Amino acid sequence: MHNAIEFYYPLHKIQAHLAKEDAKFEIPEEEYPLVTVQLPVYNELYVVERLIDAIAAFDYPKNKLEIQLLDDSTDESFEIALRKVEYYQNLGIDIVQIKRPERKGFKAGALEYGLKIAKANTSQYLMPTLLHIPIFLKNNSLFFRG
Repeated sequence: MHNAIEFYYPLHKIQAHLAKEDAKFEIPEEEYPLVTVQLPVYNELYVVERLIDAIAAFDYPKNKLEIQLLDDSTDESFEIALRKVEYYQNLGIDIVQIKRPERKGFKAGALEYGLKIAKANTSQYLMPTLLHIPIFLKNNSLFFRG
């Protein structure tokens, strides 16, 4: 069973938490949980590349991270995203672009679709305001270890 986790914390609270001395810690890489990051997009021509770049830059063990670009786009942003996904796949990052056969339920439907094929038991849907904090996923995923 998958646990969907959505983060809507105010950005200033997250930054304050990460600035605390006790928020900085290291654990062995093998103790990090496998995490699926879901990125539902639809015709987001001007942001899709930056979105993918931001997630690919996360400070998280690459062998413990799956990125799902849940892309229902019908414009040229689909091809732009495909090239970016292929770029990161060639660098060894586990990222896939998923297009549903039928667009039902909008972005919530895309998230549900992605959960059915996610590799991880923990999925994180991140608000765009969190994407510039590369350590965010690392610090928060530890709370969801099984």
